Amino acid sequence: KGRALIVAGQHQPPAVHALVHAMNEALGAVGSTVTYTDPIVANTGDQGASLKDLIADMNAGKVDMLVIAGGNPVYEAPVDADFFNALQKVALKIHWGLHFNETAYNCDWHVTGTHFLEEWSDARAATGQASIVQPLIAPLYGGHSLHELVAALNDQAEMTGYEIVRAYWQAQSKAPNFEEFWRRSIHNGFIDGTEFQPRSVKMKT
Repeated sequence: KGRALIVAGQHQPPAVHALVHAMNEALGAVGSTVTYTDPIVANTGDQGASLKDLIADMNAGKVDMLVIAGGNPVYEAPVDADFFNALQKVALKIHWGLHFNETAYNCDWHVTGTHFLEEWSDARAATGQASIVQPLIAPLYGGHSLHELVAALNDQAEMTGYEIVRAYWQAQSKAPNFEEFWRRSIHNGFIDGTEFQPRSVKMKT
């Protein structure tokens, strides 16, 4: 007791996860071998339902501009969704990505994206701890990161990926010396104090 751990696969139904949580609590694992934190998933909604809602809005003429950030829904969306015909009803269609695929071909604009090894960005580990992502090489084909595309759509086209990421963390940072904080975060590979704190979770019976 207190030294055991039971794990359920992430695709198991909620009832299975509830049973596993109950067993871990009975074994005294919570707070010892099991720690609960906030999830790092930004959007836990039903992606299939969300896509259907988007297509319905496109068919109804409610979408004036559609920005597709990567992916290839013209090719990959379920055939009964008929994404291709819905896309034709959007006035301005922009595709961002590494490849000029079927979706890019059917859009008005294709913005060449940067590979993740060519761009400044940030990311979170499973613990919630944030890290600054540095490029290893300059963009080989004049690509732009998704950060830069979003900035351009917000009248900040002059900002580079480096400036966007740095400005975000400067606004988030409470360090008295931001330059020191920034250099340390890049050097260490992670940002101190960004990991999620343990949450107290109790089973409802």
